[in-house]
Order: sequence, then structure tokens, then C-alpha cells
Amino acid sequence: MLIVWILAPVILTLLIIIIVRWRIFKPTLQSESSSRNICINEKRVIESLKMMIRFKTVSYEDKSQEDHHAFEGFKTYLRTRYPLIEKNSTIKEISETGILFHLKGQSYECPTVLMSHYDVVPENGKWDHDPFSGEEIDGRIVGRGTIDTKSTLCAVMEAVEQHLSKNGKLKQDMYLAFSGDEETRGPSANAIVKHLQSQG
Repeated sequence: MLIVWILAPVILTLLIIIIVRWRIFKPTLQSESSSRNICINEKRVIESLKMMIRFKTVSYEDKSQEDHHAFEGFKTYLRTRYPLIEKNSTIKEISETGILFHLKGQSYECPTVLMSHYDVVPENGKWDHDPFSGEEIDGRIVGRGTIDTKSTLCAVMEAVEQHLSKNGKLKQDMYLAFSGDEETRGPSANAIVKHLQSQG
């Protein structure tokens, strides 16, 4: 009973603090900068993703089954489809399938890394459409990589290319890091990490 008499004032005090803080709390208003209009060339983005899907960058544990031309073709496509990134980057191919774009900004102190992978798993199961056609059906693009994760890679490249076309420069250094062997837990992502560590 003594414990109840000791704890009762403590609990009552905590309840009073909670109620008072709840009554005086006023949420901060969100900045309106996020609502500014951003124009996206939807047609271009769709075409870019369709082309990315058409590269049969299928990863296998047994590397002899892979189409190495597809992987090389994909990396070449990135360089040609995104000329401003190509022009403003130091590009390094790392390990078997990794590619790293380094865009210099006005400062190198707080760099950003945007990453994705461009390999896909084999087309298992029954497909109603060619998994590497990049067809657009009922407003959706069909194919391997549309979700996991050429769509992410496409979004990164399109956004950075558009930013460079509008602004011509970056405030901070930016790295675009892509591997082509994520599905088989290949060495490229780790090799990119080690390369960045070696650069400090």
C-alpha cells in the first residue's frame, strides 16, 4: 500500500505534464516549396524505360549463361541516352557489371549517392507478353525490371539529366552507382563501396 501512496503523486504529475503539453502543442506548417510544379517529359521517360527493359540483362549464378553483350549494351545506352550526365561525369566501370558516375558539385563535403541495379531474374512462369518487349499495355509497361528495378534506375537518370538541363550544376557532389549482378549477390556493389572508401 505504501508503494501506491508513493507512486500516485508521480503518476498524477506525469499525467498533468502530458495534458498541458498536448493542449499547448501547435504543429509546424509544412514548407510550400515541395508543391512547386515540376515538368516531366513523360513521353521521354516512358521511352527510356521501354528501352531499358529490352536489354536482356538476366543474372545467373552460372555466368556462362549470361548475355554479356546485353550488359555492355545497357551501360552504353546509359552513356548515350543521358548526354549531360555523360559530359559532366567521371565514369568508372567497376568489377564485372558495376558503373559509377561521379558528378562534381560546388562542394564535395556532403555527397549524395543514388543507386539501383539493372540486372533481372530469368523469365520464370507463364507470361502473357514477352518479358523483354517493353510493351505498353493499358497504360502500363510490361517486362522484367519494371518493378525490380530498372524503373528506379530510369527515374534517377531522368531526374539528374533534367536537373542538369535546367540548372547546369549541382550544389554537392553526386554519385550514381549501378550494379548488374544484384540478383545473384555478385561482387559489383561491394566493389563500388570499396572504391568509394579508397577515395575517402
